[in-house]
Amino acid sequence: MDNSNFTPEFLEKAKGKTAEELIALAQGEGIELSDEQLKAIAGGGWNGHHCDRCGSWDVSFFVHGEGYRCNECGYSWQ
Repeated sequence: MDNSNFTPEFLEKAKGKTAEELIALAQGEGIELSDEQLKAIAGGGWNGHHCDRCGSWDVSFFVHGEGYRCNECGYSWQ
């Protein structure tokens, strides 16, 4: 998910937000979400973490919350 329209301040506020809270936050900040961003948020691709390798926000938790995996590039980390 492209996050180029998100400021560092917005990203900090967005950590740990649910999909509904994130959409409301974006609207309150005057940020227009792209179709790709809305799809990732609605489909569970947003969890407040991004991939350090490719920058994608389409990240999944590992089983038992032991780490993360980027659904875009496959990079995994804890």
